[in-house]
Amino acid sequence: MDSVECFKIKLYKTAKPLDTSKWKAIKEISGIQSSGEPSSILADPFLLVKGDTLFLFYEDKKLFHNGVIAMISTEDLVNWSDPVIVLKESCHLSYPWVFEKEGSIYMIPETCGLNSVRLYRANSDLTEFEFVKTILKEDRKEGFSFSDSSIYEKDGLYCLMTTVNDGKNNILKLYVSTEWDGNYIEHPASPVCSNNKYGRNAGCLFELDGKLIRPAQDCENGYGNNVHLLAINKITLNEYNEVPMKENLLPTEQEFYKFGGHQFNCVKFKAHYIVATDAKEYHSFLIKRIMHKMGMFR
Repeated sequence: MDSVECFKIKLYKTAKPLDTSKWKAIKEISGIQSSGEPSSILADPFLLVKGDTLFLFYEDKKLFHNGVIAMISTEDLVNWSDPVIVLKESCHLSYPWVFEKEGSIYMIPETCGLNSVRLYRANSDLTEFEFVKTILKEDRKEGFSFSDSSIYEKDGLYCLMTTVNDGKNNILKLYVSTEWDGNYIEHPASPVCSNNKYGRNAGCLFELDGKLIRPAQDCENGYGNNVHLLAINKITLNEYNEVPMKENLLPTEQEFYKFGGHQFNCVKFKAHYIVATDAKEYHSFLIKRIMHKMGMFR
């Protein structure tokens, strides 16, 4: 029986986010050992710091169901809350990019099953998100629309990056607006990338040591084989330029990343950088598939 492509999550504490030799593991999350329907995919981790609490949002996909967005939190990096499902939709959900704006917490998850980029707002304790508006929408007959989207703000210019696929290639598009939640138009330099090596984000843009960095997931020889980093040298209303900065960030010589991975996110929390990654693995789930055919998972 064919194996199923699965993902798991690992978090680290470090002083140097891009030096994997300095990463100190603090938490690992895998869903394959569940006594019920397993979570075959726990992936796309995003971190958010709010007050004295670190929140981790991630995709949770049960083996026979669409993905939902889950959340756990901690105040000390040792004791973590139980997982809470914070968002379900009519389509598969993943890539829960979370951010704070105007005193509220928002999320733009991947909703390419709805051919759109959609904005959601959190309640006061971040345990539930509600739909606010659609930011971009299109109908695409081949491939997919609007995958792995996030926004970066520079000098009042809001830059929305998202990937479409024409059935063969990942095409990274750039949209700009002077309003963070709408009226986006395609940038003159868009698409900024049209290949499967760099054309799909592996996390949101981030600044480190004076550099603006874009993580990209390598899908050239398969889905999510590793993460590359690109340095963005220029991003204005009319110009965009990026160059490769670091290839194959995830250390595939380590057992955890043996098959690769496709996400990198980091934040500063209580004097440390916290790094969130995911990694690919394969399982047959023979017994679980038999149970599914017997109607034991609905």
